[in-house]
Amino acid sequence: MSNAIAASVGSTVTTGGSFKPFERVVQFFERLAAARRCAAAISAGRRPAERDLAILELQNVNFPTTLSGN
Repeated sequence: MSNAIAASVGSTVTTGGSFKPFERVVQFFERLAAARRCAAAISAGRRPAERDLAILELQNVNFPTTLSGN
């Protein structure tokens, strides 16, 4: 690999960490499952679990304890 190509690749790819090939795949499925659990809780008129809200980074959203109108 030439230095020019290595320099351009190095600017877009972070260096230093360990390579975890399936980490993003696992994170995707964790978020998908959390989204499904949140949707099910909202459909049932309940507040989603704090763990699921944290996974989706929605812990600051003001969900009422009980939901009505469903």
